[in-house]
Amino acid sequence: MTRYATLLICAIGALAQTAPSGPAPTLRDIRYGEHPKQTIDFYKANSDRPTPLVVYIHGGGWTAGTKNNVAGLQQFLDAGISVASVEYRFIQDAMELGIQPPVRAPLYDAARAIQLLRSRAGELNFDKKRVAYMGGSAGACTSLWLALHDDLADPSSSDPITRESTRPMLIAVTAPQTSLDPQQTRAWIPNMGYAGHAFGFRAEGRTRPQEFQMAYDAREKILAWIHEYSPYEHASAGDPGPEDGGAADRGRRGGALELSRASREHQERSRVRS
Repeated sequence: MTRYATLLICAIGALAQTAPSGPAPTLRDIRYGEHPKQTIDFYKANSDRPTPLVVYIHGGGWTAGTKNNVAGLQQFLDAGISVASVEYRFIQDAMELGIQPPVRAPLYDAARAIQLLRSRAGELNFDKKRVAYMGGSAGACTSLWLALHDDLADPSSSDPITRESTRPMLIAVTAPQTSLDPQQTRAWIPNMGYAGHAFGFRAEGRTRPQEFQMAYDAREKILAWIHEYSPYEHASAGDPGPEDGGAADRGRRGGALELSRASREHQERSRVRS
């Protein structure tokens, strides 16, 4: 378990760098939905026993990026850990499809991809109880949201995929958006300008700060969305920890504040540099 977590931490350190070309996927573009972007690349570790699995969710503000460059890929495979890299619908795809709020698409796409993977755990030779999520920025937010949100599995569903869990054993993330509440994030960082696009305020020629201000002004109207799609709102005792995968000894707000501290510091450094 400790070795698993250590490898995840090492890989997270490489997310800011361009990933070198690595091995080809064992299975490329596994489909988990009808949209062209709803695909998974699977890299199978060589093992005669079920392996742990790292699910990589790429960043890019939910508007860009690719599943093709997985940080730490060769390290994981050499350690006997299989890897799945998820592609998902972007905000602009969701808006074209009329999905409200648009951020629902990338978050629920990741959830469905994970459920599909778990439904095929025997075939893919991994242990569905030893699954970790990894990502940076928007991919980190998605990973964090899935880790803190109540399990999206529906045990009574007639669909065997939907019956699978969406919860990880542990996560390793960098620079996650811990909250999408414009009022809260502006209190943290006065010149904050991120998250308006998540709620449908994206438009050609509109800047991120303009999107943010529109979300800020419409906060009361979108408050239910803010509560549902902000990882901060779902933090509670019992959520997966960074190493033990079990109960985290923290209260709901205390845990959320702990999780948000690194995010605020990272975003503030980014603002200073820009």
